[in-house]
Amino acid sequence: MMKKNEKQDVKKTSDNTVMYKPIKTKKTPKGQNEKKKGHPKLKKFIKVIFVMCLLLFVTVGGVLAAIVYRCIWGDWAIEESALVIKYENSKMYDKDGNVVATLRGNENREIISKDEMSPYLPKAFISIEDERFDEHNGVDWKRTLGAFVTFVTHSGESSFGGSTITQQIVKNVTGEDDNSAIEGALRKIKEIVRAYQVENKLSKDQILELYLNLIPLGGGGSRIYGVQTAARYYFDKDAKDLSVAESAYIAGITSAPERYNPFNASEEQNEKINKKIKTVLQKMKELGKINEEEYNSGIAQLEGGMSFKKGETSQNNKLSYYLEAARDQILKDLMAEKKWTQKEAELHLFGDGYHIYTALDQNIQKEVDAEFVGNASKWYKIKKVTRTDPNTKEKRTEEVQRQGSMVIIDNSSRIHCCRCRRTWREKNSKWNK
Repeated sequence: MMKKNEKQDVKKTSDNTVMYKPIKTKKTPKGQNEKKKGHPKLKKFIKVIFVMCLLLFVTVGGVLAAIVYRCIWGDWAIEESALVIKYENSKMYDKDGNVVATLRGNENREIISKDEMSPYLPKAFISIEDERFDEHNGVDWKRTLGAFVTFVTHSGESSFGGSTITQQIVKNVTGEDDNSAIEGALRKIKEIVRAYQVENKLSKDQILELYLNLIPLGGGGSRIYGVQTAARYYFDKDAKDLSVAESAYIAGITSAPERYNPFNASEEQNEKINKKIKTVLQKMKELGKINEEEYNSGIAQLEGGMSFKKGETSQNNKLSYYLEAARDQILKDLMAEKKWTQKEAELHLFGDGYHIYTALDQNIQKEVDAEFVGNASKWYKIKKVTRTDPNTKEKRTEEVQRQGSMVIIDNSSRIHCCRCRRTWREKNSKWNK
């Protein structure tokens, strides 16, 4: 017989086997698991969008980094030497050391220092062009954002500029003015980065001085650049002698010089000119650039009638072909050596006081000129020539002007022809001596 304790052990064993039986659970309704897991296509789409956004962010970041690198350390960087001008016109000399030309460039400009300007000129330009000039570090983001909003809200048309005085210097020095799509956006980015560089290299006074010498100020065919030439053109006086109202006029016409040209202007144009001058004067007073007395003085001159008088601005830029060739060669050399743009090279060639010595013999040049002028009737002729257009096969008659040139060779001192040199070497064994 089994003992009582053994029966109890058997019973316990049999009870433990129940633990391994499948546990019954409630069935999950159809479609419930799909809802919890989410739609697989939606998850895939989100992942693709995330990857694309990440790639775009990395690409744009890389492009911006490359632009910043090129602007600060690469070939887009602006060197301090490109921004510092000596304010002295360069001169060209003949073989005997006589001055034969003073270089001022194709742009009608006379470079002067800030000390040679009326104190009202810088104040007027800051007031109307860049009122936070003394506060920003090259870019006025508040003004830039305002210009962008105005541009968008006016369907791409706006007279509200976002560029600071520093940015305008960059544009004038480099000569870059692309405004189309990608090129325009790229130029703007480079301009912003370079503006910060300029602010780090120059003081505010130096920046303002450079700007006032660079700015285009109308004049039509006279091509007026800089406040000194503008003062001569519009008022027949030096920039240092300009009154507060006259300074306000020159600063006010910056955005559209020809629109405010006072010579041969209509009554409507004169009203616009007076309104512009008054706007600048009010802005100068508002910003504390002038006091009440100075403001009233400007208004009194305006109401009494502005005394515009066209002065002489001719820079006598006409050079002989020989001197033009020498000038152009020097420009190329400066661009290659200094890594300057043509605009930068011209600015320094015409304003850094270079002394350029040439082999020009003025006595011979006068004889050549006299020969050409005296015998002009023999060679200065215009004749009609019939030509056939290679594309349309159409015949047309054109007028052709005969041109002439002259070469002077001193055979006693040098040999100019390579062919002659070869012949001489063949005939004379003493050539190398």
